[in-house]
Amino acid sequence: MLASPIVLYSPIMSEVTRDGRIERAARALRRWGLGGVAAALLADGGPLAFFGAQALYFAAPVLGVLGTGEGVTDLAALLEDPAAAGALAAELGRDPAHGERGPMHKS
Repeated sequence: MLASPIVLYSPIMSEVTRDGRIERAARALRRWGLGGVAAALLADGGPLAFFGAQALYFAAPVLGVLGTGEGVTDLAALLEDPAAAGALAAELGRDPAHGERGPMHKS
């Protein structure tokens, strides 16, 4: 018997997938040396994340030739969703070595 689409695409499954995409995007931004800049730009929210997503979609074909197109479109999809962009900013604010909030977000 085949699984129904309701089970395969439940909100729990999509949230787990989103969290994994956020963690991968945060690792990639840190690896590229853009973690701090991205966290600062995303922390305020607003339309900047949406415009950044559009710029990434525009650049994806060129970046695809360089071998990074799929990761760029995943990042763009995250930036289009305000909740995901906020979660990405929070993830970038965490210290990756200790799993806690970084110095930028300490009270």
